[in-house]
Amino acid sequence: MSPLPAGAPAGPREMKQFVRAICAGLAVFALAQTVQAGDDPRVTRVFVSIPPQKFLADRIGGDRVDVRVMLEPGHAPETFDPSPRRMAEVAGAEFYFSVGVPFEKAWLPEIRKQNPELRVIDCCVQDLEPAAPGAGRDDPHVWVSPMRFLDAAHVFSTALAQRDTVRKGIYTRNYRDLSAELVMLHRDLRYLLGNRRIDEFIISHAALGPLALDHGLIQIALESGGREVGPETLAGIAALARRLDIRAVFAVKQNSQAPARALARELDAELIEIDPLAENYLDNMRAIGRLLAQATQ
Repeated sequence: MSPLPAGAPAGPREMKQFVRAICAGLAVFALAQTVQAGDDPRVTRVFVSIPPQKFLADRIGGDRVDVRVMLEPGHAPETFDPSPRRMAEVAGAEFYFSVGVPFEKAWLPEIRKQNPELRVIDCCVQDLEPAAPGAGRDDPHVWVSPMRFLDAAHVFSTALAQRDTVRKGIYTRNYRDLSAELVMLHRDLRYLLGNRRIDEFIISHAALGPLALDHGLIQIALESGGREVGPETLAGIAALARRLDIRAVFAVKQNSQAPARALARELDAELIEIDPLAENYLDNMRAIGRLLAQATQ
């Protein structure tokens, strides 16, 4: 979270009250900036939680959407707290598309409270009814599966078409084109990962679960849900890695890499950093697929 002024309350309850007060003032500023900037009222402003969602919204909405990302660069969705200024920017948005990441559970109720007209939509379900963040999902990293992210593309397309019926055909056409690219990405990943020596791969944070499930891989995570594996489990992972001759350990850019680095040194394995949250979604997921293919050969 961005540094707060000296004397800001430190407790969770006091902190939320402090954020609420700051946001009240910043909301006025944010709206004033919107007017001064001469924003086209025909452009739909939307907020999303993570950069891959911005990729979807931009591809479907084109220049008819103004997309803002809640997650700030360098932060992990598991530990992120939005700054008061970022919270205030939501005041000018018509939609917030959630995806089930952990910080939504903590902050979406506050966002709803401050913006009662804002339509909050879970972008990873087929219908457009607001849903509790993460409802019905065991793993929030749904975007790493192209076929599951295709559902999110459909939700974006439908929501924009309902808001802007004049351009419904444009959104539908853009969705159809993007769908073809996501299906092709899924097929490319299936080809890359289809001929492998082992199914297992080791990763610092459990960020690739849905992708692994799609292709029959076994993700061995050194940390999940904010909890690192214990010494006994870590010793078992190291023994398994030696038995399978695993020669690479993946480290997720935004999360703690210390256990992964230590294990890579112990195994004399390569440490490979990946960023599942990169906005250049198609190229990034193909790059991750190639790295996984090399690590499982």
